[in-house]
Amino acid sequence: MLKRSNIGGLILAVFGLLWFAVAVQAQVVDTICFNSTPPAVLNNSLPEGSNGVYTYEWQDSTASGSWQMAQGANTDTSYQSGALTEDTYFRRKSVSLVCGEEAYSNEVMIMVYDELDTNQVDIENTTCPERNDGSLSLSVIGGAGNYAYAWSNGDSSSNITDLAGGVYDLTVTDQAGCSFTSSFEVQSDNESPMMSFAEDTLFVWSSPVIGSPGSYDQYLWSTSSTDSTTAIEASGSYTLTVFNEAGCSTSDTVFAVLILGQKNLESLSLKIFPNPTRDLLHVQLSNNEMPQMLSLYDLAGNKVLEVENADELNVTSIAAGVYNLSIQLQGSTFLKRVIIQ
Repeated sequence: MLKRSNIGGLILAVFGLLWFAVAVQAQVVDTICFNSTPPAVLNNSLPEGSNGVYTYEWQDSTASGSWQMAQGANTDTSYQSGALTEDTYFRRKSVSLVCGEEAYSNEVMIMVYDELDTNQVDIENTTCPERNDGSLSLSVIGGAGNYAYAWSNGDSSSNITDLAGGVYDLTVTDQAGCSFTSSFEVQSDNESPMMSFAEDTLFVWSSPVIGSPGSYDQYLWSTSSTDSTTAIEASGSYTLTVFNEAGCSTSDTVFAVLILGQKNLESLSLKIFPNPTRDLLHVQLSNNEMPQMLSLYDLAGNKVLEVENADELNVTSIAAGVYNLSIQLQGSTFLKRVIIQ
C-alpha cells in the first residue's frame, strides 16, 4: 500500500510492509516412496504491500536442516523437486525490488516413506548340491506396510522352502506401490563326489562285469547292486550312483556292450564283407538269421551309426578309419573290427 506524506513541502512516498495474506503453516500435500520424485509443488498466493514489484525464489528444508535455495528452476509459482529421501518442506520467498523487504509463503510438505529394505534374512543352504532342501526366510521394514512378495521361482511368501542351490531374486511391494528388488544365494554345505565313466560305451569281453571308475563311500547300481562292480547280463545302459561320507551323490550312465568269445563267433560262421569298404558293409550268418541291431562305434566308444533289423550298413557318410561293429543277435552281442576307406 502506498501512502503519501507532505513534510516541509516535500511529498514522500511510503510503501507498506511486504506480506502474504496466507498464514505461514505447514501443509502436507503428498506422501511418496523413498528416493522417488514428487509431483510439482504449487503456490499461487501472491504477496501484498511494498511497491508491488517482487522477485521470487523457492526454498526447501528438512526437519534436520535450515532453509536454503531450492535447486534448479525456482522462480515460477510451481517448483519441481528432484528425488527425495526424507520429509521435505518448501516455501516461496518474495523480495521487494525497491525496498528489499522479504516475505514467505505458507509451507508445503512432501512426506517420504522410510526406505524399504530387508530387516533380517535367514538362509539355509542345501545339505548337498543335488538336493532341494534349502530355504529363505526374511522380514521387511520401511515403506507403507502390507508387503507383497514376488520371487523369481514363483513363490509369494516371506518364507520359501524346498529350494535347490542358486540365486533367487525378490521384489517386495508395499500398499503404496513402493518396491525394492534384492537377490539372495542358496549354496550347499557339502560337495558332491566327482565321478564319470571314461567312455559312454564299454565293450565287455570275457568277464561280464563293469566297475566304478573310482573309490567312494557307497555305491548303488541300476541293477540294485551296492558293490563297486556289477554283473552284466545283457547289453544295455547301466547307471551307477556313488556317495561320499556326507551322503552327497553323483550319477553317471554307461552303455555296456556284452561281447561273446571268439569260439562262439566262429560257430556262427559270421561273415562281414567287404572289409575294408567304402559304401555298404554286409553281415551274413550261416543260419541266415537277421541281426536285431548293427551298431558302429569309433575307437573312443562313441556310437556313430546304428540300424535295426538289418544285415547291412551304408557307411558312405562315415569318415575313413578303424571302427568296432557291434552285431546284436537274440541274447548275444558280437564285436568285429572293420575298416572304412
